[in-house]
Amino acid sequence: MREETVERLFNMTVTPEDIRNYTPKQVIKMLREQGQMTLRDDDEIDIMIKYYPNRSIDTNDLYTIIEDIEDDGREVITLILDYIKRIRPAEYGKDEKEELKNVTNELKSLAIELDVPVITAHQLNRGAATVVDAALEANKEDVGRFVGRSNVGSAWEVMENADWACIINVEKKRGSNQYYLTMKRIKIRYRDPHDLTYFNHPFEIGNRIRLLDDVHLETSLSETSLASDFDAVDLGAKRGKKNATERQMVDENDEPETLFDFASSINRTKRVS
Repeated sequence: MREETVERLFNMTVTPEDIRNYTPKQVIKMLREQGQMTLRDDDEIDIMIKYYPNRSIDTNDLYTIIEDIEDDGREVITLILDYIKRIRPAEYGKDEKEELKNVTNELKSLAIELDVPVITAHQLNRGAATVVDAALEANKEDVGRFVGRSNVGSAWEVMENADWACIINVEKKRGSNQYYLTMKRIKIRYRDPHDLTYFNHPFEIGNRIRLLDDVHLETSLSETSLASDFDAVDLGAKRGKKNATERQMVDENDEPETLFDFASSINRTKRVS
């Protein structure tokens, strides 16, 4: 896990090349210089990574970790937890559903009490995998549009407690080597400043981990839709498994929406044509 984290940071900030092509000394130098992963006097914002084995800590331990960091003279401005099933709830749950409910309740309380945003990830259920697999087989585009709040895995409380949530997916531009990160917003608790709920942002050519930076550009590189130009990437293909593959998501509103009936849509299109 620790090695994988360093490798991903290297690929995201420096180059998509295999980190094993470089010596540890070269990697550190490249992360500092090309990846700009070093403290500067003008911002002093740092990323601190802490690893704990799966379910070895509970949500109460997060308070201690944050307090220790702040006792060391640093202010915690964001907590990123990868991912929600890897931590235990402080309050015992009789099954996975109840444990997820307790974890989300406790993370929400931590965010409010410490005034620190908490960012985490969860997975979609098997219904979402079925819809996505059907879209892949039918050669459909903008696959991320076909899943929604009702496809949240395990516990609806994950959605109830989220202030902002979106589904993420990786899709590939047909006939090219260009990958995009699809984001479909499915919840926002507070006022929405605009109507954008779905977009696709490009990765570096030939890369599926380093997004292209457009912060200082006059126009965003993102596209609101790439239909007719897109193929969805079946991320489960590497494992040789298509059915019941859970897709990652970050978690919207208080009522589930109806699951998109992909088969009916295809049949209806055929009758019209």
